[in-house]
Amino acid sequence: MVLALAVAIGILGAIPFAEAAGFYQNQEREPIALMCGLVLFFLAWMVLRFLFRLGTQIVWRLGQIRERPGLPVVITLLACGTLCVLGALLLVWHGAGGGLDMSPGVNLPGNMPGMNMVPRFDVSMRVSGSLIQPLAVCAALVIGVILLALGVWSSLAPAAAAKDDSVGTP
Repeated sequence: MVLALAVAIGILGAIPFAEAAGFYQNQEREPIALMCGLVLFFLAWMVLRFLFRLGTQIVWRLGQIRERPGLPVVITLLACGTLCVLGALLLVWHGAGGGLDMSPGVNLPGNMPGMNMVPRFDVSMRVSGSLIQPLAVCAALVIGVILLALGVWSSLAPAAAAKDDSVGTP
């Protein structure tokens, strides 16, 4: 699973990574995109391996805990996780809407009094190649999913307690 995710990240992120790093000023794009894809693959593979091992240990340790947090903590975890996921969606939606459109007015020097010549022009600005927005979206989404998972885990009864309750019933 880690390998498949790392390959997908390497393939899908090669061109945006190359553009963000400023490598697309020259004409030969394929070798640069391949190099950036390989760099992303190896970085993603190392980070994902670490995160999956860490996640496995956290899940194992959470399975050992008998007491769960109370209802106010569960509601807070679920609400914050939902807000983080919705915030990630909002960041993606805002970023897909385009750039910043401005219509500044320019007053030409030497105009006669009473004659207001203000030509209008539209300027469309779009920042391409910035990695801040995708990283913020990924961070908000991961944090939101983790908070939601902890909220759901907190609301469930431990497995040992569920077994003990079912033993006494006919």
